[in-house]
Amino acid sequence: MNQHKSNISCGICQDLIPLVLDNVASEDSQRIVTAHVECCKDCEILYNSVKGPDSNLQDDSKIIKSIKRKIYFSCIALLVIGTMIGVYLSNSMGMFYNIILMPMIGAIAYYILGKRWYIVSVGVFITSYIWLFVGFVIEYRKLAIEIFYYPIYLTAIYTALTVIGVFVSKLLYFAFKKEGVKHVK
Repeated sequence: MNQHKSNISCGICQDLIPLVLDNVASEDSQRIVTAHVECCKDCEILYNSVKGPDSNLQDDSKIIKSIKRKIYFSCIALLVIGTMIGVYLSNSMGMFYNIILMPMIGAIAYYILGKRWYIVSVGVFITSYIWLFVGFVIEYRKLAIEIFYYPIYLTAIYTALTVIGVFVSKLLYFAFKKEGVKHVK
């Protein structure tokens, strides 16, 4: 072991170098390592090789922002796919799955969009109305006044189920929130 002007050995310095480069080491450790690296060529070579020529790592906030963006778009895709599946099930035996699916869509909408959750409810209303209207026009092959208002019943039910999901999500948020922590959205 080489002992230099600094008070630590090369082995200890080499153990501390990654911590110093990651800004995890204490100020004293950083000061001791930099002093040792200045007077020891072997440790300086190791310090520069670990540090590398491009030591500008991405900022943590950029990484977190990227992860949040990916989660956001994944949840938006989940909302769209869930809405399409629910609307597709409207005129089948599986339409009763919408009792579970639509409130889940509302809860996800509140989680992702916050105070703008109503956008998803309006989207569910419009999507289901258009799907049911087109389905009835194709099925009956005529335009009667009933075809315009008949889809409103199921559409209103789906929208109400979505709103129920939002309110349940709001109540769960209220029940489990920490004191002093505000909702981000």
